[in-house]
Amino acid sequence: MSLTSSPEQAEAAQPSQPRGQPDLGVYPWVAMGVVVIGTFMSILDSTIINVALPQIGLDLHQPENIEWIVTAYLLALAVAQPATGWLADKFGRKRIFVWSMGLFSLGSLAAALAPNLGFLIGFRVLQGLGGGAMMPVGLAMIYELFPPDKRGGAMGIWGIAAMTGPAIGPVLGGFIGSSETTGVTTTLGRGGSDFSASLFGAAMRADAIEVWTDVDGMLTADPRVVAEAKVLEQIAFDEAAELASFGAKVLHPNTIAPAVRLGIPVYVLNSRRPEGKGTKITFEAPKRAVTAIAGKNDVTLIKVGSPRMLLTEGFLRSLFEVFERHRTSVDVVATSEVSVSLTVDDASQIDVIVSDLRRLGDVTLERNRGIVAVVGGAIAQGGHAMSTALEAMGDVRVHMLSLSATGINLTMVVDDDQVKPAMQRLHAAFFGGTS
Repeated sequence: MSLTSSPEQAEAAQPSQPRGQPDLGVYPWVAMGVVVIGTFMSILDSTIINVALPQIGLDLHQPENIEWIVTAYLLALAVAQPATGWLADKFGRKRIFVWSMGLFSLGSLAAALAPNLGFLIGFRVLQGLGGGAMMPVGLAMIYELFPPDKRGGAMGIWGIAAMTGPAIGPVLGGFIGSSETTGVTTTLGRGGSDFSASLFGAAMRADAIEVWTDVDGMLTADPRVVAEAKVLEQIAFDEAAELASFGAKVLHPNTIAPAVRLGIPVYVLNSRRPEGKGTKITFEAPKRAVTAIAGKNDVTLIKVGSPRMLLTEGFLRSLFEVFERHRTSVDVVATSEVSVSLTVDDASQIDVIVSDLRRLGDVTLERNRGIVAVVGGAIAQGGHAMSTALEAMGDVRVHMLSLSATGINLTMVVDDDQVKPAMQRLHAAFFGGTS
């Protein structure tokens, strides 16, 4: 006995084929986004701190055993990852991922507030335990969330985060470059991470850039020198740059340059007192006769005198070419018809510089000098502020006096041991307090 059916019946009996892939909905992609962010932060944290180790050692006054900050994190990763599978089976993958992300975030916050090296290492262990659990659990979640034909794409997106973390970590931790003399990979040093923040903020056209440091903001003077120094609520970009160049340690002079070009306000805040208002660096800051006092020690004063300067073209160009040739930056300059006085911070090439300058004229070298700067957007408007500054100096000998081209910085070169008392006198004259 045989059974037959018509072609129409046979076609109807076969299961229908899907015309397109099933819609996964939004949830798997949102969940994968959370997993990618967690993975990125975990891997980023294993590299971002490496370039900052020397500075952390100096800040904590414990340069010994500073490498344990990295070692503790990696050991915690190694401990957490093998245990993750058992924990996920017992408590559920989603729950373990949430717990591990919370532990990682808590460890990160605690590490930022650590008072000493021991606490910092302990909190880095918390970070490592959380970060070590996030990666394997996240991979397992992606495997469950997506069907086989979608897993390749999802894993590719996860891989981008895994590769991006090690690539940008050192840059975010402190701007990476190479030494000009040896070619060895290095960092910018002081202010490197602030400069990185400014660069990224400018690239993203951010509404504001925040620099978190260990002081309440920019002050009217160095509080280690002037006990009555006050926090400035606002300060102009050019004033902040002048203060940074002449001794203010809060910001590196190059830090705010990317923000200045785009007019992005920069906030200087205290990481140990986050409730404080800090200082806002902006173009809209009020214009004051005197905003702050700065000082700098270990300056060398060079004086070059030559009758040939009189009515001679190109003399100053020849003089400054000497400093360019020996890669030495000049800070303050004052000129007359037959002489030039200038200061330098870096005296490492001073002998060869003086030797070359003697071809241009008579050279006098004065070591153990310091600089005191009175900075204010309106200091040159009228003569009251400048006369007050000179009167406040009293019997302090001034070797050189210069007003910047922008008219916001009155600079005085004094004996090195007179920088501190001069700053105290000037601060008392303009802001009150004792001198």
